Amino acid sequence: MSLHSLDKILAVITQQAGWEEYRHYDQVLQLWPKIINPRLLEQTRPFSLSCGVLSVATSSAALAQELSLQRYSLLKRLNSQLETPLGDIRFSAARWQQDSQLIPLEAIAPNSLRDHPSY
Repeated sequence: MSLHSLDKILAVITQQAGWEEYRHYDQVLQLWPKIINPRLLEQTRPFSLSCGVLSVATSSAALAQELSLQRYSLLKRLNSQLETPLGDIRFSAARWQQDSQLIPLEAIAPNSLRDHPSY
């Protein structure tokens, strides 16, 4: 029995059927810092993708409203770089506190994996 790195195992698993939505969400997570205003990056967090609708938690209801008004331009920028285009983006402050205990976006970026000692 040969040993494989976790990275290789995850790469094989995520290429299997049924993981399309996960791959699409992962692609959105990688693009989010590139399309959002840098001053808003710390105040927004994509938290789900379902049926082509991206849900984003915001640090305040006012920011959610502001970004809702900009959602078509954000969607256009995202869809220009995605293999499968999104249908819509929803912004909500309701999930911000609940998701604040989750791992921050920077911690799950591919570059951080390369910096890990086990890589």
